[in-house]
Amino acid sequence: MFVFCPDFLLLPNGQLAPQKALWTTELGEVIKITAINELESMDNVGSTNIFIRKINGVLTPGFINAHCHLELSHLKGVIPPGTGLPNFLLQITKNRQTNPDAQITAAQTANQYMHERGIVAVGDISNGPETFLLKSKTAIAYHTFIELLTPFGANLEQRTKAAINHGIDLYRQAQNLHLPASLAPHAPYTITGNLLTEIIQFNAQNNPDFVTTVHNQECAAENELYLQGTGSFSDLYANLGTDILQYFTPPKISSIRFMLQYIPKNTSVLWVHNTTTSAADIKAAHAHTSNSFWCTCPNANLYIEGLLPNYPNFIAQNAVICVGTDSLASNYELCILSELKTITKYYPDIPLESLLIWATANGAKALKLSHRYGSFEVGKTPGLCQIYPICQHPNGQLALTAASSAQSVDLV
Repeated sequence: MFVFCPDFLLLPNGQLAPQKALWTTELGEVIKITAINELESMDNVGSTNIFIRKINGVLTPGFINAHCHLELSHLKGVIPPGTGLPNFLLQITKNRQTNPDAQITAAQTANQYMHERGIVAVGDISNGPETFLLKSKTAIAYHTFIELLTPFGANLEQRTKAAINHGIDLYRQAQNLHLPASLAPHAPYTITGNLLTEIIQFNAQNNPDFVTTVHNQECAAENELYLQGTGSFSDLYANLGTDILQYFTPPKISSIRFMLQYIPKNTSVLWVHNTTTSAADIKAAHAHTSNSFWCTCPNANLYIEGLLPNYPNFIAQNAVICVGTDSLASNYELCILSELKTITKYYPDIPLESLLIWATANGAKALKLSHRYGSFEVGKTPGLCQIYPICQHPNGQLALTAASSAQSVDLV
């Protein structure tokens, strides 16, 4: 067995505790947590079957990347920052097709990068099957969200049926590779209530404990579309040759409240981005479903729109916040610690303990992986992530620094 002795250990209760030892099996299964000074009184510590490892800095369970687009890894550096979301989406559409070998090679590189930086599980968006085989064989646990969309326009009923059939086909392909998956709507500006209903019904019939996800209120234009029928998304449709108001009547409510009308109560929903989500909308979502999870991707939000969510609004309502990287099309790296450092830069009053719970236990809850990941509880194999260096303020509070980095701790 292994005994890890870090400067600080993230306990299951969220406390960063000094002078603690984590005991695991050779396979990484948690046996117990003890005080480090108890090692001195144990006769068998010198046994060849017990290996003691000192860890500088903080030791946490492996990170959970709750939102990623692995299939877009080949677009790293292709789209410049600051385009705004509608223009960013146009660039994705124009540039996403590439040589299949190049796409897989980029995805493999990104997957390895995440593993090396302590990520053990990923909620990954897929529009096609290209990365399925990779995800089924890697050490990282993936839940694949099969993304469906039906942009407003002519022949919407037929396109909705085609989208669902396409999603079901991808779901079966994922099943054949034993890859956990569920269907997911893209975003309010590319879905209808009918598509959302079909997605929820399929998931409920095929996996009662399912979770779905949706891009939510990533920019102000999303709410403007739903409240007034104007703004940059209306302009985007016009540039594509569609007068959106011929096919869409603004419901005069926020986009998330529109979606809640089609989501059964207490459905597990992973809301992603939430950059412009108001306190009132958070309250409405919580009133509708206690299984709301709020994924923030701060680096991508800054890359595309130059905005961040109002985290205090979420904290004040005890929201379950988790962390994602989004894609390399909208980020410089797929690294959860980098996301936490960005949050710390703009919101230094959020304690490190809270950020680490967002990145571990909360992400595991959102992806229905708490039985294995997210905390150092007995019987789990949550992975090990070292964060170093760490700053300790005079009041004892720990904080990340610009130099802080994360790496996976291997058992060999």
